[in-house]
Amino acid sequence: MQTVSSPLSDLLLQAGLLAGLGSQARPVAQALGLKTGPADGVPQKSCISAGNSLMLSLLAPAERSLRVSQRLDHRWLQTYYPPGEHTGGDSPPEEPHQRTRDTPERWLTEFFFDQFGLEPGKAHSPWSIVLELAHALKAETPAQRYHRILGPRGRLLSLSHRLDSAQAGGWVTWQLDRHTSPEAALDACDVGWAWPIAAQHLKTLLGRSVSKYCRPWSLAWEISSDRPRFRLGTTVWARQAETAEKHRRLAATVAQMGGDSRFAEALYKLIAATHPVGFTHRIGRAVEIEFDDGQAVALEFFLCVATP
Repeated sequence: MQTVSSPLSDLLLQAGLLAGLGSQARPVAQALGLKTGPADGVPQKSCISAGNSLMLSLLAPAERSLRVSQRLDHRWLQTYYPPGEHTGGDSPPEEPHQRTRDTPERWLTEFFFDQFGLEPGKAHSPWSIVLELAHALKAETPAQRYHRILGPRGRLLSLSHRLDSAQAGGWVTWQLDRHTSPEAALDACDVGWAWPIAAQHLKTLLGRSVSKYCRPWSLAWEISSDRPRFRLGTTVWARQAETAEKHRRLAATVAQMGGDSRFAEALYKLIAATHPVGFTHRIGRAVEIEFDDGQAVALEFFLCVATP
């Protein structure tokens, strides 16, 4: 592989070392650095990325890992590298019998930025794209049920699916409109119990109580799951200034979930130290709270990295 040295690849190398990738940190960082840059055409801006092309994320509870999201166009490629020796960023997905614990996990997320106005029955509309995946996963019934509930309360935002064949999976995300509170949307989906739990975690992260009327919110469902598995997301976090208290509260929230708070704070500080002078985009941008089997099982925090 070509040897590359740049501020971006250096940051990814340090992040990989923090995540425990060991000798694989350098080739992974070089592969990611080569692939990350300005996308062709006009950048698609979302409240999560703010037009940027690289995000790192933290998951709690979980062991240290390098979780990278790269913008391709209106799609994002998410690659999750667990600690240890594994295949590099340029390697194709393995067959199921070849996969190991240390194999990167890859997801592709398609955002429907320019398609919100299309009718549900029109070819290549967001809904038709969702139905294609739902049919492949044999999950048409849950997809239709959630869209009947959330369609009138928001709009289709994105669709995520795994790129390898080891384990099928598909998430559909709706962005709630300004007249729908997250509490009301959860109630409509018969999971209203989740709002008080989410509000408590967000209070730890934000240092104050969060109003259900803050905007924007998203609600994602794993349509291939045989039980209610969903994620409530918000970018309220991005409104907070970059202060020491912001990443300290992040570490406290990670610890509250049983995650690695020292890793969380170190990764946040690493990104902050490499932000160019005058770069105004907030680092801590979004959080998603995942619920499964009647409880909150994970929090994922999305961090913006400055790219060319």
